[in-house]
Amino acid sequence: MKYNEQSILGRAQLPEDVLLHLPMLHVLGTRRMVIENHCGIQEYTSERIRVDTHHGQIICRGRDLMVRAMDREDLWITGRIETVELSGLEEV
Repeated sequence: MKYNEQSILGRAQLPEDVLLHLPMLHVLGTRRMVIENHCGIQEYTSERIRVDTHHGQIICRGRDLMVRAMDREDLWITGRIETVELSGLEEV
C-alpha cells in the first residue's frame, strides 16, 4: 500500500475494503457465497460464475450454481461450491 493511501485510511477512519473498493468474500460452507464490492457478472453457467471486481476477477466453480440475488454491492451465489479462484487481483 502506498504512503498516501495509508495516510488517507488513517485520517478517514474507513475500512480498507470500502475506501479501496476491495472485494470481500463470505463463503458459508460449500453451499453459499457472498461477494461484496463486485462490478458485475462476466460469465454465468451452472458450473462456473465469473465476477468482475475493481481489482480483478473471482471465479466460482462447482455444480448447480445459481445467482440468488444481486444488487450494486452484493452478489449471492448458491449451489455446490467446489473452488473459488482469485484471478488477476492485484496486491493492495
